[in-house]
Amino acid sequence: MAQFALVAQRHMHEFGTTPEQLATVAATIRNNGSVNPEAIMFERGPYGVRDVLASRFVAEPLHLLDCCLVGEGAAAVVLVAADRRPDLRQPAVELLGGGMGFGDGGYVAPPSLTKARAVGTSAARRMFGLAGVRPSDVDVFCLYDATSFEVIHHLETLGVCEFGEGGPFVESGAIGRDGSAPVNPDGGCLAFAWNGTQQMTLKVIECIRQLRGTAVNPVDRDVDVAVATNAGSGANHIEMAVFGK
Repeated sequence: MAQFALVAQRHMHEFGTTPEQLATVAATIRNNGSVNPEAIMFERGPYGVRDVLASRFVAEPLHLLDCCLVGEGAAAVVLVAADRRPDLRQPAVELLGGGMGFGDGGYVAPPSLTKARAVGTSAARRMFGLAGVRPSDVDVFCLYDATSFEVIHHLETLGVCEFGEGGPFVESGAIGRDGSAPVNPDGGCLAFAWNGTQQMTLKVIECIRQLRGTAVNPVDRDVDVAVATNAGSGANHIEMAVFGK
């Protein structure tokens, strides 16, 4: 958490991002998990910004409720060739594109907001280029939320909003299930599950559920395009994928 906190502090210093904006992310995603019967934090909410800010610091500016769960488990997806579609019992979801990037060694050197921004932006450009879609085409985002700040960082990296505007963007309500850019409707790593190194797989599974219309907490729109991300600023690497019907 100290690694992620360093980048969050730098973002706050450069752009005036506030603890209340981070807490808005945490409260929104935790409340999604609170109404998800599959989530570890089911019925633990509702949470408000004040609840997040009242929880103890883990690594300033990250409070306990800004930080993800810790757990272990397993998850899996099945990939088949496109010509197998007629054989499937479930509606097919297509992997449209992906991207990944690496900065310095993960958890070796102090992370840099500048490097994380460059690595993530390059990966996002490749992903959207392969998929032939734009950030504005995405209907739901299943983002790595090791901390509340990572959601702000990933939204900026993906081009959903400009760099430095992530704080006001999330504070506007845009990431709610009825917002313009719904994030982690299942509760994410903050409330649904943090599944060891399988958290990216859980993000993929939620994308697929949202696209198929089988999600426990569907967003308030038809979902044709979904994005999943993994890791980020504190880890010095990022992975992402975009899916469509």
